[in-house]
Amino acid sequence: MELLQLVAGVAVGALLVYQVLLRWNEIWYQWIVNKSLPLPPGTMGWPLIGENISFQKLGPDFIADHQRRYGNMFKTHLFGNPVVVCTDSDVNKYVLTSESKGILLGYPRTFSEILGKWSTFSLYGSEHKAMRGILISLVAGPALRERILPKIDEFMKSYLSNWSDKILDFEKKSDEKENLEIRKGKAEDYTINWDDYNSMSFTRAVVLEALRMASAGIGFLRKTTVDTKIKGYIIPKGWTLLLRSVETNKDTDTYAEPLKFNPWRWLESNLESHQYFMLFGGGERLCPAKEFGVLQISMFLHYLVTRYRWEEVGENKIVRFPHVEAPNGLYYRFRDC
Repeated sequence: MELLQLVAGVAVGALLVYQVLLRWNEIWYQWIVNKSLPLPPGTMGWPLIGENISFQKLGPDFIADHQRRYGNMFKTHLFGNPVVVCTDSDVNKYVLTSESKGILLGYPRTFSEILGKWSTFSLYGSEHKAMRGILISLVAGPALRERILPKIDEFMKSYLSNWSDKILDFEKKSDEKENLEIRKGKAEDYTINWDDYNSMSFTRAVVLEALRMASAGIGFLRKTTVDTKIKGYIIPKGWTLLLRSVETNKDTDTYAEPLKFNPWRWLESNLESHQYFMLFGGGERLCPAKEFGVLQISMFLHYLVTRYRWEEVGENKIVRFPHVEAPNGLYYRFRDC
């Protein structure tokens, strides 16, 4: 009997210790914050390690599970820091446009160290605005039309000169038709001009839809430098905000049937101008090379579908977490049209 009581006592004690350890981060941060507003709902895992193990093990399912349990904004503990994960389109838009309110970039210091003190990752305020303006003058507007377009055209023709295309089979026939129309009546060694590029409306839609469906990163990182009130919760100074673009890009309020690949949605609705368009970031940090990137991919696709046919070789594996990659490579067999 005494042995059973001892075992029961140890079990109860172990359970209590387990519960205290599991809630230690949550209890600790709630105590040190001690604000009138509550922290967002959620769990913060074990002392020191937080919920890193579950995050690495479950990947996107970790976010989906917590979103089901706690809603579109929840707290956790990742990468050694208290983190608030946001999948709410309105919250993400607010945060991305609130640099002046003390919500700054939250990427590791190594980003700035690698890119340099004059990179846009390292600059704020008037210095960032000036540097961003310089970048835009180099990769957008007249520079894109008059200097960059001819160079990309020449590069893509050379790059694709001796191989057959890749299975980017996203509505290939429609994309192919548009690009064949551009090629029609041109000499064999033709070049793409600015009017040709602007006529690639469906190709642009394909690029945007592919970006929407397959976000490359886990989201945008920001950090609070002051206590910040959002949707009735307090985000304490020094906390990290993980803005999940994956969920924003699949928000049913913005995109009908969001899990369906449908480039036509970009032609039927003015989605590129809507307030939750975040494929290239947002606010003051909107990517200055947005058009440069779309131009590169569009030119690649043009010469791809007008010169080659392709087929997949073997079973290509795609990993989508923590970032999109093909760990074993991608293999395709190409042939000329």
